Amino acid sequence: MGAQRANARAAADRRFSRRWCIDSIRTAAWVAVITLLIWVYADLHFTVTEKVEIVLRIHADSAGRTMVVIGQTLVPVTIRVKGNKHAIERLRAASLSYDAAKELGPGVHRDRPTAMLLRRLVLFRSAALDLLGVDEPRTLTIHVDPTQTFANVPVEADYSGGEPDGPITVEPKRVTIHIPVSQMARVNPVGLTLKAAVDLSDHRPGEEVRQQVAVAAPPGVVGAVVEPSRVEVALKVGLQIARATLTVPINIQWPKVWLDDGTWTKYDLEGKPSEEWTRQLAVAGNRISLEKLTPADVRAYIVLTEADKEPTTAWLTREVKVEFQPEARVRLAEPAAPVEFRLVKRTEAPTP
Repeated sequence: MGAQRANARAAADRRFSRRWCIDSIRTAAWVAVITLLIWVYADLHFTVTEKVEIVLRIHADSAGRTMVVIGQTLVPVTIRVKGNKHAIERLRAASLSYDAAKELGPGVHRDRPTAMLLRRLVLFRSAALDLLGVDEPRTLTIHVDPTQTFANVPVEADYSGGEPDGPITVEPKRVTIHIPVSQMARVNPVGLTLKAAVDLSDHRPGEEVRQQVAVAAPPGVVGAVVEPSRVEVALKVGLQIARATLTVPINIQWPKVWLDDGTWTKYDLEGKPSEEWTRQLAVAGNRISLEKLTPADVRAYIVLTEADKEPTTAWLTREVKVEFQPEARVRLAEPAAPVEFRLVKRTEAPTP
């Protein structure tokens, strides 16, 4: 009996010995490696079909700045693909781009099959991934436009929310802009100046501000490229701009001849039933000026013309013009709502 106990104790000692532990770890490592290889093999050789949403960037980078893409350049696309899991996950994380300048050249290319464009990309030429089809959009219209370059265009700071105290510096003072040829009708090359918007509403008076801000293309121009795209604007904040509302009456201005030709004995001025002939004006300026502002400092009016005498049952719409006394030092923050009216010919002369 004692011998059996000794043999059992020796076997246990050998089981948990250093050599036994090393051998156990080595065996477990081989099992893990083999298991991993089995999973990798299965992933590489077993395919699945999935619907994937991607974003396709359409550009003209190969042309430098001589051409640009007009319109939507980041296009969400829903596709159906077949491949192993690894390839599909790589597709989901990929940044896909199509060089339209290299593949298509200048012009408006309508109804290009999206699947055809995608199959030209390296990712879809891989044996591990097969593009089965495109759900949305099936076709794309791509506009590749040549550009006209303007160098040494000055940049000005377009500040809002406050007024600067002293000079404003912009660095660099001049930039280069590449404007698509199709947009040139919206640009006056003579005296062309670009704007860099600076919002001062969150800065205190006396604060030194130094910001990197984007340079905006001319209003209404799409597809333009500015180099550099950002400039540094430095200034000292003076008075901050505040806003207030002020209710004022609407006055009428008419041709002087109407005083002599009896116009007002023949016509009545009617406002639309909802028209109150007053307006709440949104006014901007420094706080001190706004606190002093009264309706007497403002003239709001519409201008009548001879054409308004033409018979009509419709309501005429007229812009409200607003003028401030120069010493008020404020401005209109938003356009006033227009007035709706008409001139109605009287059926009989007014009783004196």
